[in-house]
Amino acid sequence: MTNDQDTKKSTPHSGVDFGEGASAMHIKGLIRNLEAEISVHDTKFAENALHNDCQKRFDTVLTQLHVELAKLLQETA
Repeated sequence: MTNDQDTKKSTPHSGVDFGEGASAMHIKGLIRNLEAEISVHDTKFAENALHNDCQKRFDTVLTQLHVELAKLLQETA
């Protein structure tokens, strides 16, 4: 087992896979896109019962994105 594998196993996973080399700019773009979708989601899917609980999922993903962004910014500081 390499050190890289040790690190991957010991680091808690956020539940969001940003892929190798995710940059702060990429994550900021994801946040902007998600916030734009959130702003129209309730109107866009108002009559679709499958979308009644999306706000909680949006909040979870946004929180994870902000955590990952903070980690990246801290690592590059």
